[in-house]
Amino acid sequence: MAVGTITPKNINPSGSSASPVPFGPFKMTSNNVQPTSGANYAAGGVPITAAQLGLTAVLWGIATAITQAATVGPGEVAVLPQADGSILLKCGTAAGTADNGANADLSGTLVNIIAVGY
Repeated sequence: MAVGTITPKNINPSGSSASPVPFGPFKMTSNNVQPTSGANYAAGGVPITAAQLGLTAVLWGIATAITQAATVGPGEVAVLPQADGSILLKCGTAAGTADNGANADLSGTLVNIIAVGY
C-alpha cells in the first residue's frame, strides 16, 4: 500500500509560508492528498504519518473530498487519529455503505486534510 502525492497548501493569510502555521499551542496544516498511487488502497484506511503532513503528531483532523473517483462518495472520507500520532485516511464507497475494499484504485480521488497537532 502506498499513499499517492501529498501537497502542502498555504493556510497563512498574512504570509507566503506553507503549512504548518501556529494555532494556539498547536500547529495546523492543510494538505491535498491522493489516497493511493494505484490499485493499492489498504482496507480500513490509508496510513499517513504525521511527518508526511508536516507535524510530529496529529491530534485531530478533518477530511474533505475535492474530487473523487467513481468508487468514493463525496461525503465518505474521514481522518482517524492513531495512538502513535499518525492517521488513517478512510475512504468510503460511493454508495455510502462501507469502506472501499483492499486494492481499490483511488488515484483519481483528491482529499484535503486539515490536521492539528504538534
